[in-house]
Formats: sequence, C-alpha cells, structure tokens
Amino acid sequence: MTRGHEQSHSRPGVSSVTPPREKTIQVPVFSEAQLAAAGGISHPLLHGQYMFEEFLSEEEQEQLLQVVDRSWPAWTEQSFNGRYRGKAWGVRADLRARQILAAALPLPPLLLRIVERIQTLPPTCNFTPNECNAITYIKGRHHLEPHFDDRHLSADIIVNLSLCGACVMTFTKPVSAGDTRQQPLSVRVPLPARTLQVLTKDARFNFTHAIHASDLVDDKRVSLTFRFSPLT
Repeated sequence: MTRGHEQSHSRPGVSSVTPPREKTIQVPVFSEAQLAAAGGISHPLLHGQYMFEEFLSEEEQEQLLQVVDRSWPAWTEQSFNGRYRGKAWGVRADLRARQILAAALPLPPLLLRIVERIQTLPPTCNFTPNECNAITYIKGRHHLEPHFDDRHLSADIIVNLSLCGACVMTFTKPVSAGDTRQQPLSVRVPLPARTLQVLTKDARFNFTHAIHASDLVDDKRVSLTFRFSPLT
C-alpha cells in the first residue's frame, strides 16, 4: 500500500514529522445506514476508515490476479518503506522533486472496471483515481514499515484491495515529539482476502500504517492501492 515518504525515526510511537493540515475533504456525507446497505462497516477507533468484505467474488479475484500478474510492467523487488515486489500504472510520483508526472502506462481495462465498482460505494462515489500500485508480499520475506501515505502529493482518499491472502494491518497515531505524557494509539485491523479498505480523514492523514512480517497470514498476499494525485 506504499508510496508514502513520511516515517517516524525518533523514538517508537513518537513522530518526528508534524502532520500537515488536512486538505479540503472530498468524501461525501453519508449515513451509517447507507454504508451498511452497501455492505460496509466503519471502525470505531479509526475515524474515516471503511471496509467492504467480499468486494469481489472468488472468480473475479482470480481473473484480476491473472491480469495484474501478466500486465506490463514486470514485478520488481523493492525496498521503499519495507520489502516486497511491486509494479504500478498511472501517474508517477517523483518524491525527491515533490512532483507528480504524467502516466507512462495506463491502468489496464479490468482495473478501470474495478474503479467503476468502487465509485458505487458511499465513501468513494466521487473518487476518480489516476494511479494504481500493486504489491506482492511473500510470507517470511516481505513486510511493510510504518509510514504515512504522502499527505501532500496525493488527495484525500486512499483505497486498498486485498487479494489472495489475508493480513493484519497495524495503524498507529503517533504523539508529538517531546510529549512523554501520552502513549501512541495502536489499532490492529484484520484484512481478509477480497476486502476493500477505504482510508479518509483521520485514518488517512494522522495514522501510520504497517504490515509486520508476522502479520502476513497466508503464504502470499497481493495488494492494489488506488489514489488520485494531481499533476504538478
């Protein structure tokens, strides 16, 4: 789920980066009843986090895995915010220059159809992603380090789809540097295969997220993360 660049490097649970002011939130207003009618649930401790289990059928999952695996570019081993195999489509982030560059590879047609389904959900009816990152985790080899997804280059909504394997994602809300009176808030969220997770508001901007090596439940997990990042 990574393309973040902000990490905590002081003491555990204390952020050395001051969270920036949130952008104008584009998440539509909806009720818990509307969320439930769409098959979604909200987390009581993660404001702005929503989950939709069984977002895909098993047959749809298998078809999507084949498309992701066979579509160019090739998988490459990567070590940014962890260790995993990755590939990406859509606009490209130059984190050193703090720029979003035009797409070199468009999203495959099946991913565009997945986006259309995502847009039927209450939190994401206005979501128009222009990039998708795919990550493969192999149990015993890979993990995701605690980080914030970039809170300046990408917009207010992050959407993540878990495929072919489950994991537990750990969210941590750091305390301010120098403040020894508080403890970081840590929330562990199971993500079964075929679950769509939406991160907005507090869950998007103020919690780091991570997947510890011991929290990869199955031998293999594939993750698709959708974002909208305006060209700069």
